[in-house]
Amino acid sequence: MPGILFFSIHCIFITLLVVVWKRNNQQAPLRAWIVPGVCLKILAGIAVGLFFQRYYGYGGDSWNIHYSATELSRVAWQNPLSYLRLLLFNEYYHIPHLSYPNMWEQPRYLFVVKLVSVLHLLTGTSYWLTSFYLSLFSFWGLWQLANTLTKQFPTTRWAAIAAFLLFPSVVFWSSGLQKESLAIGVIGWMVHQFLQAFLPSTKQSYAFWLKSSVLWWLGIAWLWQLKFYYMGGLVPVMLSIALAQLATRKLWPMAAATAQARNKLWLFVVFFAGLLWLASMLHPKLHLSQFMHVLVLNHNASFNFSNPDDVIHYARIGGGYFNITSAPSSLLYNTPLAFVSGLFRPFIWEANNKVKLLAGVENLWLMGLLCYAVVFLIKDKCRSIDTKQHPKLGLLLVGALTYITLLAVLLALASPNLGSLSRYKVGFLPFMAYLLHLPLSFSFHKWWTKRKKT
Repeated sequence: MPGILFFSIHCIFITLLVVVWKRNNQQAPLRAWIVPGVCLKILAGIAVGLFFQRYYGYGGDSWNIHYSATELSRVAWQNPLSYLRLLLFNEYYHIPHLSYPNMWEQPRYLFVVKLVSVLHLLTGTSYWLTSFYLSLFSFWGLWQLANTLTKQFPTTRWAAIAAFLLFPSVVFWSSGLQKESLAIGVIGWMVHQFLQAFLPSTKQSYAFWLKSSVLWWLGIAWLWQLKFYYMGGLVPVMLSIALAQLATRKLWPMAAATAQARNKLWLFVVFFAGLLWLASMLHPKLHLSQFMHVLVLNHNASFNFSNPDDVIHYARIGGGYFNITSAPSSLLYNTPLAFVSGLFRPFIWEANNKVKLLAGVENLWLMGLLCYAVVFLIKDKCRSIDTKQHPKLGLLLVGALTYITLLAVLLALASPNLGSLSRYKVGFLPFMAYLLHLPLSFSFHKWWTKRKKT
């Protein structure tokens, strides 16, 4: 555990990073949110650590990762060569006295532990200092994405701030020493980089494409190790958007705007289905039958170790001990319940503890926003969504809805525990919150513009 001086040095270093970050973004629309956003994320990271202390007795994923990473850091000081072999080649069998040997057989867990162990070498194995850096990394990705959206679509400024920087579950579950902090930071950066390449009408430089390609492949590899189901939803969606846009421009360059929008939509569907099929052919674990089997195994494991009051109870189709089976009929029949549950549960009336109550209040707010959005779109007739000014906006909306729907269904089926689901859904929650806050953002922008004129 580092002393006060060591702790203070790191806090000063983090402050300097934030100062340089703010100074290098003089023209950024959300520049003013850097300092308060970083402070909020660091406080949320502390809250995550305290939460796992109280409810899991210094256990759970967060503290277990910390303990394992601390062990590796000690190995690094005692035997640097063994530590390098473990980092590069996952060779840990020759290292004596490692605790929890079964955990080292989990490649994704080991990947996170190795990353955290490197940070632990710099922070003196301090849980809290490491959580500060992970919170900073997560906020960096989310801020980049929110800033890009604000720059490209100024009327959505407040939706981006609310969804990516302030929404309680997003702030909490993507902060501190968690896999989600690493994953969400990468997702935010990847979507930000994608929008930078996809939206501008002018051609980007070769250096930009080279840098983006290298970092994009690193991001894909990172997500595959951390949260492969986030990657499995995000990457096909973005590739399908890019391919649909490129194919429409090449095949129908002179078509009317309405025809182009229609062509983009069905091309997106074709490319998305084709990419999913190709992925299932390239890797045995991604084959549809194997994927459904693993999905049900995860469901059963989560269901078996959960309180009956804390899980989603799916309809039992075709017999069996558990509620769902890998039969397509069983999964399809339960998909609507999984979709609603993934988006809006736990409902506020399902709350039987403080944590679920907070989640229920948040989900009630989201349901209220959905109702407001429906009324707004009927009344406004989509005039606020200027597709002529942003002809690619429709395709982006379809892609976002596809990503949200896919993850909401799969996560709710694989993890019926409502507590775990509240945490895992952070992979799509900021995008969902952004879309649902759009009508409110349009209304506020309209009111603010009128107010400034008067």
